[in-house]
Amino acid sequence: VVHSGAFRDLDLLVVKALEPGPSEDAELRDPTAEEIAELRSLRTERHNPLPDDAYWTGLLTRIDRLGGPGGDELARQAHLVAEGLGGAPVVFAGGHGDWTPWNMVATDRHLYVWDWERAVGEVPFPLDVIHYHTQRAWFRSGRPLIQAITAGLSAAHRALADAGLPGDHAVPLSRLYLVDLALRYAENALAGTDELLSPQQDEVMRTLRSYRLGE
Repeated sequence: VVHSGAFRDLDLLVVKALEPGPSEDAELRDPTAEEIAELRSLRTERHNPLPDDAYWTGLLTRIDRLGGPGGDELARQAHLVAEGLGGAPVVFAGGHGDWTPWNMVATDRHLYVWDWERAVGEVPFPLDVIHYHTQRAWFRSGRPLIQAITAGLSAAHRALADAGLPGDHAVPLSRLYLVDLALRYAENALAGTDELLSPQQDEVMRTLRSYRLGE
């Protein structure tokens, strides 16, 4: 970071090139448990049942704003998540929002991460971990999303175990990830990128409707 401050009504961040950046000592490796814990620690944790948290209120507001049959389906799926968690507290902590292999580079000493524009508040842990492994399998390996989410689910189990959290949260939180991903694509479509993202959005909705992993 070269400079962090404000300009008029905007936050301003100036950064220089990565050091060492993608070079001979860069590795193709996943973020470690310690690096995931560091991401989680970027915001003060809170433990709330999902329906009692501001995240849930914001999610339902976004879904309601979407409206239509798509909004109705996402609302139904979101309530299935709440039912699956059964009122148990969920850990809300720091998150990146687009934690993917193409938004980071790892060396033997550091993990460099960029594109933080979606890091807007505390999110359920470990949505970022699910996103990373699902996106890698879906786009890097070219697997159908219904198969790729299996990688995300497996990663969620490991992350929850590493953090000493209930493993039975993995399935409902994986469903919550798909709800959030579908909503993200739908919001992007409303912003004018429908032609680009509609195939992915359709696949997310199909996967949500057929999602039975671990149930």
